[in-house]
Amino acid sequence: MQFLQSITSLPREMLWAAGVVVAFLVILIWARYGRRRYLVIEHNEAAEIIALQLGRIADAIERLAPLLPRPQAPLPPREEEKTTRHVAQSMFGR
Repeated sequence: MQFLQSITSLPREMLWAAGVVVAFLVILIWARYGRRRYLVIEHNEAAEIIALQLGRIADAIERLAPLLPRPQAPLPPREEEKTTRHVAQSMFGR
């Protein structure tokens, strides 16, 4: 392990420079490959028709949303149901 001894004999400025270069490379790689990729659709008639139809569907759903019934939260169990609960085949329910 003689190479470890040679690292400590380098000047402190060289070690700082190497650390800065490594950090810069890590940031550069992260910036290059960390971006989200987007799919670009060319302008054609079929894509425009699909976008138009999806917009019409979304508008119709937004208009109908207030008319739809809202799901209600379940009611808490009554006191009678809590006390009469029985667990079958349990050593505690005997």
